[in-house]
Amino acid sequence: MKKLLLLVFLSVTTALHAQQPPVFDKTNTSFVADQQVTVGVEMNSNNWNSLLESTVPIWDLSQFMLTSNFRSYDFVNSTNPLYPNTISIEFSEQSTPTTVVDRTSYYKADDTGMHEVATSFSEQRYPIGQFTGNVMDTFYLLNQQYEYVTPRTIMKFPCTMNSAWGSGYSLDFNTEMTITNFGLNRAPFVRNTVVAQYDSVIGWGQMRIPMADGKRSASYPVLVVSRSTIVRHLYTLNGQPAPPTLLGAFELTQNDSSASTSSLLFWRAAQQTPLVHVSFSGISMELDKYISTMVDTKNLTADGATSVRESAITVANVSPNPVTGAHVTVNIEGHFTGGEIALYNAYGQRIELPPFFMIGTQQLTLNVEDLSTGAYTLHLSDNSGSMMSAPFVVVR
Repeated sequence: MKKLLLLVFLSVTTALHAQQPPVFDKTNTSFVADQQVTVGVEMNSNNWNSLLESTVPIWDLSQFMLTSNFRSYDFVNSTNPLYPNTISIEFSEQSTPTTVVDRTSYYKADDTGMHEVATSFSEQRYPIGQFTGNVMDTFYLLNQQYEYVTPRTIMKFPCTMNSAWGSGYSLDFNTEMTITNFGLNRAPFVRNTVVAQYDSVIGWGQMRIPMADGKRSASYPVLVVSRSTIVRHLYTLNGQPAPPTLLGAFELTQNDSSASTSSLLFWRAAQQTPLVHVSFSGISMELDKYISTMVDTKNLTADGATSVRESAITVANVSPNPVTGAHVTVNIEGHFTGGEIALYNAYGQRIELPPFFMIGTQQLTLNVEDLSTGAYTLHLSDNSGSMMSAPFVVVR
């Protein structure tokens, strides 16, 4: 299994960097009322592997395209009298594989660091008949709020190279269930969640990311934090361990740790969310467990240089050609940053475009499993006016 050997990589490249690592504390980093927008970047584990093999700690993601996957967060001054002088944020959380609930969390910064101090849930009701077979069956979320005995630490101050911290909490997520086949009528159903989080600064350097207008950002000094979040769930029904048959209907198991994750967080000063957040499933960072890369697109400055993605596009090669399998890959000279993609048959007729995906701005993979034997041409025209044609043959 291919490991992501970041600790070795970052320790080697950081030694080559002549400047001093940044230091974050309350004077330059805090929570403020603001909107944050994070957007996905069209990357995969192979993209990250090539970046991590760089010989200098400068990570340039500006060559990759933003995706349609985005999340918007409104950090606002809390109006909850229980948590004054905090910043609150409302968001949706995956409660079970089949249920998403609305949640509010409360944050504050002090001399010791940036912390999540409390969380709350409003009263909510969700039909679950599509999973249980009865349209009357319902999941009820009760009004509840929790103040952590020990706040969850987002970043400990002062934060710089080799800083490390940990935090954890346990809370009972109180719900009720009505499930006819189990004879339940608003029966108390409780999920006990235990979370342990471990953070350590394993590197530092400079980072650029793509901007929403197609430009690349300025280069920002960043600290690289490795985070492991261990999550375990236990479930009770009417005060007793929930039966496996009931849990199975919602794809749950006792002592479930599948929600555990690991992350790489590239933090810059003066921001309450990381510039880049790379997610992995499980608690070990392995390339085959890579999930996604999200970038913070707010409060960015362009670097003033012409984006490397503005060059004209031409075809480097198409492979395989002829194609007998399900996919054909078009490698592009230049950078395709958006525009029109069309497919034509041997008679020059435009046909329905099959599913495809982009890797960065220089590789397009087309699903051709439903195309019959024949000659085809893929046309790409980008927003700058450049055009290219990629002919290929399908053999069945």
